[in-house]
Amino acid sequence: MVDERFLSSDVAGTARLLYSLYPQAAADLARARGRLADLRGDVAFMERYQDDWRNAVKDAERDESGAIERCEQCAQQLNKLAVLTARQFPNLWPELRLVSLRIGSAAWHEKTEFDWDAGVGELRRIEAAALIETAASTKKTGLDAGCRATVTVGALILDLIQRDPEARGLTAKEIARRIGRSKTSVIESQTWKELSEFRNKMRAERAADRHRK
Repeated sequence: MVDERFLSSDVAGTARLLYSLYPQAAADLARARGRLADLRGDVAFMERYQDDWRNAVKDAERDESGAIERCEQCAQQLNKLAVLTARQFPNLWPELRLVSLRIGSAAWHEKTEFDWDAGVGELRRIEAAALIETAASTKKTGLDAGCRATVTVGALILDLIQRDPEARGLTAKEIARRIGRSKTSVIESQTWKELSEFRNKMRAERAADRHRK
């Protein structure tokens, strides 16, 4: 039988990663697409400085491609989260207008004028519900103090990422220094494991794309 505590941890961790990473990825995509549109519409620049214009377009296309990859990865995780939430929190599920519509619907970053504040709000509600269930399970199963401290480290990592999106690329040692915790506690946190898995998938996809080119 699956330990419900770990299911709740998975839900909470995925929700945290999504509200930390998805809005930024969508903003990056919007910026890249806006830049591309501006360049393609700048006829004077294209005619007078063809080489510079082509290089600028290539850079913008590369930025767009990277942002699309990040958004699609987040969309996949959101779909996973929606399925887990529907199964684990049936009472909360009907109140999640945006998360529930994700199943079989267009991804958030593909929607015009998407309400990201509302989306993040729903993700935070899912996280809170999962953490409450995790705490209840922890009390029943007697989770030790070390494991409880790991939850706090995960929250600190996510707070750092929210304040500084570039922190997503830091090493465990660098993050530990920034949040004032040990490298070991960072590595053992569920948030670091999920973030590392996310980054590894993105690296593999980029390497595959370069190989195809």
